[in-house]
Amino acid sequence: MGEESQASLRERGMSFIRDITAQYPGKKVLVISHGIFLGQTLKALLRDETTGDNLHNTSVTTVAHDGDRWEYVLYACTRHLRALDSEEHPPQ
Repeated sequence: MGEESQASLRERGMSFIRDITAQYPGKKVLVISHGIFLGQTLKALLRDETTGDNLHNTSVTTVAHDGDRWEYVLYACTRHLRALDSEEHPPQ
């Protein structure tokens, strides 16, 4: 009860992508959302079932459109978290 289907998540995600690319053509857009929604949207956007899983909390993923298709520039990057952790706990 209350759980959205993968198909519904994907359609909602792709609707968002269509809306945002129409509203901001050629612009960089920051999107922040829940991992499951992002993962399903990425699966639909890149047409790849092997992607969109295991997105770590606060990870950064960057996609770009090359005119024909979407592709990853960066996927599930957490370097910023390691940098923050090393600042809080410098080597002794």
